[in-house]
Amino acid sequence: MKNEKMRAAQYTNYGSPNVLFEDFISRPVIESGEVLIRVHGSSVNSMDTLFRSGKLKLLTGNQFPKRTGADFSGEVVEVGSNVKSYQLGDNVWGVLPINLRN
Repeated sequence: MKNEKMRAAQYTNYGSPNVLFEDFISRPVIESGEVLIRVHGSSVNSMDTLFRSGKLKLLTGNQFPKRTGADFSGEVVEVGSNVKSYQLGDNVWGVLPINLRN
């Protein structure tokens, strides 16, 4: 599983929805207090639109590529050693914090 890739919606410059593209990124390595989710669905909300457009670039900066799709639902596929409230196969939904969206 270490070199496994996953799909991500990304952009390499600010702009309209046309700047979005599908890319393949390395699967993250989780820490002891984290879980890894296989995303089954994601949405585009107003914050995603503001970030992508560059209207909040004072917050998001100019480092690219950036990812979009912070709201998600899916299934737990990996559980860190200190996680007690989730198990493999649990269905979950959530929102990524701003610092994990880039």
